[in-house]
Amino acid sequence: MVLYGIAIPINIFALYIIIFEFDNDTGWKIALIIIGLSWLIYAISGFINNLNFWGYKMLKISDILRNDFEWDEIQIDEDEFEELSAELVIDFLEKNTPKERQLLAISWNFDNSKKVIRWIVEQPDTDKGTILYLYWHMAPAFYKENYANRKECEEENPWSLEDYDIIDTIEKNYLSDFYTEQLYAFHPTDDVYSGGYDWTKEYDESKAKAKIPNVMFKALDGEILENPGWEEGIPTALSEIMDKLCDALDE
Repeated sequence: MVLYGIAIPINIFALYIIIFEFDNDTGWKIALIIIGLSWLIYAISGFINNLNFWGYKMLKISDILRNDFEWDEIQIDEDEFEELSAELVIDFLEKNTPKERQLLAISWNFDNSKKVIRWIVEQPDTDKGTILYLYWHMAPAFYKENYANRKECEEENPWSLEDYDIIDTIEKNYLSDFYTEQLYAFHPTDDVYSGGYDWTKEYDESKAKAKIPNVMFKALDGEILENPGWEEGIPTALSEIMDKLCDALDE
């Protein structure tokens, strides 16, 4: 596997030399390019086959959701675990209703992958109450106080750019009436899901570099759901397969 890995950049470099530096008969040049491409394809194929042989299979959720999927010898790294976990949750949400998005939101660990939150925010049928909940739980006051715009956020703290973008997307969608449904309640000054916490007290407009839109302060009346008790916000329906992913994690 290591040899195949070494051969890939060597072949790429050789192709570069042939294409841009080799001054010779056109026929010879074409022939050498074909040979070089063949070697590169062979090296890449060998590398992938060896990954699969040693258990480092490039998994897709379509694979692991099969009842006959063989988990023996499967190993994944932390990046693959995070990606597959997020895709599994999104797949679950796609197959269910906006109610499941609300249940996930009120039990979600915001240290988890933001890919799931981003997906929820991008759906026009997500309930406005769910969106307002997510907005304030992502601490917009911090971003408004510290960054005047996206560029400043990217330059000073690129690690927080993903959260900044989600908050910005929520604001734009919320102000443009992108979200068409509103069934669930959320009060920014009296969050019943957080013991009546007032999220707005974290925001001091006089210190803010950018302002929170007024509409984001407006309370929404409606239904209040009981926390489903999903560990880390992961639906219990996914517990078994998530356990298998954890077992496959290469430590």
